[in-house]
Order: sequence, then C-alpha cells, then structure tokens
Amino acid sequence: MKVHHIGYLVKNMERAIESFLMLGYAIESPTVRDDIRKINICFMINEATRVELIESVDSDSAVSGLITKMGVTPYHICYEVPSIAQEKEKLKEILSVYPQVKAAYTGIYAEIFSKDASKGNGLKALSAHLGIEKEEIACIGDGENDSFMFEESGLKIAMGNAEEMLKQRADYVTSSNRHDGAAEAIEKYIL
Repeated sequence: MKVHHIGYLVKNMERAIESFLMLGYAIESPTVRDDIRKINICFMINEATRVELIESVDSDSAVSGLITKMGVTPYHICYEVPSIAQEKEKLKEILSVYPQVKAAYTGIYAEIFSKDASKGNGLKALSAHLGIEKEEIACIGDGENDSFMFEESGLKIAMGNAEEMLKQRADYVTSSNRHDGAAEAIEKYIL
C-alpha cells in the first residue's frame, strides 16, 4: 500500500501554505472552495509526500468542530492500492476483531468509524428530536455508508451510480449523480 496523501486540518490556509512552502513543498493545485462541505482545499507536494490542506470556511462545515477541538492536525490518510477488492477483504479481516468500529466501502475508498457513528444513527437521533416518524423520511444514497441511513428511513432511493448492494435495498433507483439523479428523485418521489 502506498500513501497517496495525508489530509491536514488547518485554521488558516495562507499561513499553512507558507509553512509547507518553507518545508520544501510546492503547490500542486490552487486552493479550491468546496461549497457543499464548506471547506477550502489545497494540495501540496514534495519529493516524498503529498498533503491535502483543509480549511473550514463556515462554522457549520463538517470539519469546523474538529478544528476547534483538535487544532491543526492530520485528519486522514489516503492510500493507493493495486486492487481495492483485495485490500477490502484484508481490511474486513483486520477490523473483525474490533467490535467498536464499523466500516463502509466504495469502489475507491473505505471509511472506518465508531460503531456509534453513522448516517443512520445521526438520522435516527435527528428524527427523534424533531418528532418525525420513520415512514415520513426519504433518503437518497450511493455508497455503502448510506446503507445505515436506509435502515432509518421509509423511502429509500439509490443513485444510478450507487453500490450494487444499495440498489438492491432501495425502493427506487434514480439516474446517476452525473445526470441529476438526486433532483430527479426529489421531483418524482418527494415534491
């Protein structure tokens, strides 16, 4: 397994870039804003390592709380592997002895998380807080991590590009994310 990059949470992108430049890194790609996750991302590289700098641009971003709690810190490591299927099986075997964690897989990556943290548990807590019945909830997903959310929703819609196991569990399959499948599903089944 080869490390593709290490993701770092940073409080200030400009200062972080300056620091990595002083360490001998070069900017691999300009800083881009991800408006969905409310973050800025910049890739930098040196002879041996690629880093992804991640800066929150909004207090509601997915990483804002982590930055506040942990400060500037490594956030994730992405690996390159020759066969994702083989590595997936190895990882499943390794994780089988750790009942405190779960994992979800796609064709390109694996997510490892606490057994108590999933989209399903989050949806269940939110619906209980808002007094919404399971039958009133619709969800749209494409990855194995969305299967936990499917367990807590009445209407399950898989994207056309979804993992096969998710499509099999779905009530409906919509177009892919490249063909506005989420918008199509919302218009057809929800509005």
